[in-house]
Amino acid sequence: MNCAFAGRIKFLPPCYNYGSVQIYYNWKTQKKISSPTPFMTEEEYKSAVAQPAIVHFLGEERPWRAGNKHPYTPVYQLYLNMTPWKDHPQDEGWRMYFRAFYLFNAVTKPFPVLRYHIIDALIPAFMRHRAKALKKK
Repeated sequence: MNCAFAGRIKFLPPCYNYGSVQIYYNWKTQKKISSPTPFMTEEEYKSAVAQPAIVHFLGEERPWRAGNKHPYTPVYQLYLNMTPWKDHPQDEGWRMYFRAFYLFNAVTKPFPVLRYHIIDALIPAFMRHRAKALKKK
């Protein structure tokens, strides 16, 4: 695709790729943790945070998982209620995880780069543990 569309690729503003990273990390921290990759400007970041066009529910914090408190869950729920799947139950088994996750967020809020490095190590370990538990079932 890169060869076929070379020279004709248009970049979308960051508001079309709004995710959990914008919730938990300010612009300065995101710039630091993404270095040396080029990053959006502070103005682009602020615009995306103020008016996201597409919200990606990244990581574990997804609105269809019971116990999550993602700030865009109410918007997700609004549109879900307009679909044939509106009565589908939430994915259970995440409540304890989310309790720990939100406690972790509160404790690490003053240390965003440390939070990033811990999350970067913990999530893969947690997912391996969960996969093993699901195989046993």
